[in-house]
Amino acid sequence: MIRVDLRLYPPVSKEKEVVDALRCLMGPTEVQPGCVKCRLSTNDAIEYEEVWSSWELLEDHIRSDRFTRILALMELSERTPSLVFHGFETRGMEYVEEVRKQKIGGIEYDQ
Repeated sequence: MIRVDLRLYPPVSKEKEVVDALRCLMGPTEVQPGCVKCRLSTNDAIEYEEVWSSWELLEDHIRSDRFTRILALMELSERTPSLVFHGFETRGMEYVEEVRKQKIGGIEYDQ
């Protein structure tokens, strides 16, 4: 299993917008092949978690429009957001960049 942990720190004026956007993404994400669960909580930060059954299926998700929206929400964070992938090893944003620039079927995929 691979756990994706995202922590965001939006300004108070944008907090509801970010929470609502993540809630809208959760349902469609949870029904994707390989997604085990999604969870959202708010404490000192907005915490969003996804659990995936394999790196391959997670990488398909990272290339999706849904994940592009998550990346856009990260831009609203007042403090540096945290995005960490926990599996056999721990990875961060450099992993997202690597996956989104991979070649798929001989075609370079770059978003």
